[in-house]
Amino acid sequence: MLEYEWRELEALCERLADLRHRQSFATRSKNVGLMEGLQQDIARVTRQRELLVKHISARLGTVSAERTGPGGDKTGSTSADDESEPSASKNAGGDGGPSEETVGFLS
Repeated sequence: MLEYEWRELEALCERLADLRHRQSFATRSKNVGLMEGLQQDIARVTRQRELLVKHISARLGTVSAERTGPGGDKTGSTSADDESEPSASKNAGGDGGPSEETVGFLS
């Protein structure tokens, strides 16, 4: 996963929080024109964020699928590897939690 995608998601979330804060101020000041403009900006940024989240989710799914071979087995793994390392499909957000790769990337 590319680091800039996560930074872009963080920037969109910060922008959305800022727009919501400005919208609450515009509501208190009863500035209808500003409220409508901010509402449009919030809708646009929300759509961008949703698209980026879908893109990131798809990329994570692709990486997970690449790490597992046909039939759910890891490609190129041996039975010793299977015992010492949990499979990527278990760690992709299932019962085992996020994978080390994902956790390392997020921190």
